[in-house]
Amino acid sequence: MTYSLVWRSETTKGGEYMKRIRIALAGSMLAVAVTGCSTVKSGGTPFVSQPTPGKDKALLYVYRPQTETMGFKRTYYLVADGELIGDLLHGGYIAHQASPGKITMISDVRKTGWWNRLGIAGIAEMVANPNAAKLEIETVGGETYYIRMHPEASFTHFTPTLNEVSASAAEQELSKCSLYPAPTP
Repeated sequence: MTYSLVWRSETTKGGEYMKRIRIALAGSMLAVAVTGCSTVKSGGTPFVSQPTPGKDKALLYVYRPQTETMGFKRTYYLVADGELIGDLLHGGYIAHQASPGKITMISDVRKTGWWNRLGIAGIAEMVANPNAAKLEIETVGGETYYIRMHPEASFTHFTPTLNEVSASAAEQELSKCSLYPAPTP
């Protein structure tokens, strides 16, 4: 009988210990799940429409609307025809003038932070998300194009998407966006 009481006592203590571990794990998982959920960077200039370009240039607005609920602190780089043209922040936009013709745009998460310096993020991203967003768009000089970048959230990563959208849809979303200064390397 004494053995039974000792066993119950140990089980109760063990149960409390396991409860604390579960609470700590749940808290850790929550912290990981909301990584990047913070306020947006301040200091941006509200959206201002640029003049229509001449026949020798096409104007592309690439923007990231404020519709994300998780991971919106992550920064995504944007490349046009092999040239880094800037970073897209949550609620930000980039106005890019390019020569008319086929333009290839690529966007992916900018890997920063201590986990990246240790190589953890790079390996995890390559396994979980091997493809950056890619959009090929045929442009005409003197025309304006609107491209929405939106990261799709999954269990292990955020996958960016680039989609051409109509002027009416884009102008409504762009009115809530800001132009942020170019990042410092």
